[in-house]
Amino acid sequence: MGAAEWFIHPVDPAVAPDYYNIIKQPMDFSTIKKKLEGGQYNSMEEFHSDMQLIKSNCFQYNPPGHEARRDCEEVFNFYLHEYGKLMEKCKTVVVVPKSPKKFKLDVSKSPSKSL
Repeated sequence: MGAAEWFIHPVDPAVAPDYYNIIKQPMDFSTIKKKLEGGQYNSMEEFHSDMQLIKSNCFQYNPPGHEARRDCEEVFNFYLHEYGKLMEKCKTVVVVPKSPKKFKLDVSKSPSKSL
């Protein structure tokens, strides 16, 4: 199993019957993808919050040393590295909202790098 496979789909209650009693706000990558495709995020911070929720839920449900927790650390170390790089790039671009419900990064209007 790849490290991210734990987080691709909602947790199956047949596999973890007590999960939804413990985790009150479940989140997974397929739900985030649907929200992205549906324009449901108003900001990058909302997206990042849902990503962090996946990690938080994993750490809340799985005990230290569990394989899912180790995989979660691997996946989120990579995610946070890439997120940091993206945030650095965003400092140099203009954000142009298409509608109140969607956001878009317009790199064509980024400031010139020459001094």
